[in-house]
Amino acid sequence: MKELRDLIEISPSTGQVSSIAFRADNCKSMIILGHGAGADMNHWFMSGLAQALEHRQIATIRYNFPYMENKRDVLMCLLLLMLRFSLLSNTVRKTSQN
Repeated sequence: MKELRDLIEISPSTGQVSSIAFRADNCKSMIILGHGAGADMNHWFMSGLAQALEHRQIATIRYNFPYMENKRDVLMCLLLLMLRFSLLSNTVRKTSQN
């Protein structure tokens, strides 16, 4: 397993968020885990889920929602979160093809 901590740009207007990627050896798929409903991507549940998926050869990328990254208590509307998730998944897809 290879762990990579990085910043991912969601969009020019939103900026960057922290991420942790686990690239399992011989991975057969990848799952994106966004987090920010009261705790960040380092929460024990998210870490444990990423490790369990790695054992099943599933790579993961965890990231904080922008409002969590910026320490804001305001929840983003669902539509905005879905848009940002879509932008992030496009970025991950392009990165994994390289």
